[in-house]
Amino acid sequence: MVNEAYLAQDYPRIITLVDSLKTLGTLSEGQADYWLGYAYDRLMQKRMAELYWKKGIAAVENSTEVEDVKLYAAIIQQLPRYHRGSEVRHRPIPRWCRAERRSHHAGHPCAI
Repeated sequence: MVNEAYLAQDYPRIITLVDSLKTLGTLSEGQADYWLGYAYDRLMQKRMAELYWKKGIAAVENSTEVEDVKLYAAIIQQLPRYHRGSEVRHRPIPRWCRAERRSHHAGHPCAI
């Protein structure tokens, strides 16, 4: 059923189906979190997608089951998209600061 909604690109239906199947115990915690993350990602609700993918990782990361390992790999492929550009960017040191940095006192931002 989830695959039919997936093929139809009916993302709200995926969310509804996954919630129901998870309650019935048909889907594992990891599978449910993966599909919820996927659906929210497609609905442009990136924070919700990231939340469910992180929950999915926590649910399967210590498992040795083949399906859980595949699921873990699928989730791990999605997460880097959310962290591109989030690393700390350092400003270049201004020319006047590079030339005079030894003469500044230790508390100045340009000091070495």
